[in-house]
Amino acid sequence: MSMKVENVDILDDRTPKLLVQLYHYPTRTYQVIRMRSSGEPPFKLSPGVKIDESLVWGVPIYFANGEDEDDDDKLPEVFAVVFLHDEHPPAHSLKELADVEPLANVAYDDKAEHFIGEGIFISDSDEIDKVSEPTLSQAILKVLDALEISPRET
Repeated sequence: MSMKVENVDILDDRTPKLLVQLYHYPTRTYQVIRMRSSGEPPFKLSPGVKIDESLVWGVPIYFANGEDEDDDDKLPEVFAVVFLHDEHPPAHSLKELADVEPLANVAYDDKAEHFIGEGIFISDSDEIDKVSEPTLSQAILKVLDALEISPRET
């Protein structure tokens, strides 16, 4: 499957810093907003990409550092969120941002010590929910591959 990845923005005005990536598949473009996992190099933009400072990206509020909860049943920390780019493009103001739910998350499961997929608004999320990979990049690619074969709920 032919696919191209672009790093199009680094959201460094917040903690944690987030990278906005576009994964261009033949049929769709996915937008991934992700944190940096341990051991990864610092974020870099793709060659030729210039940040448009006037654009605002819609960032889910649940990017957290996981330090707030001592509970044994705490939810896995979300490291990446996947949207269809057509439905969630950047805007020039907060009021213009599209209000859509992500298709999937990639979270870190402390017990398994792997990054896992979480299908959200997909009618058959079994393949996404089976994703368990040792690195964030591998998990993102597996989730996107699963999205390419999963129908979307309407």
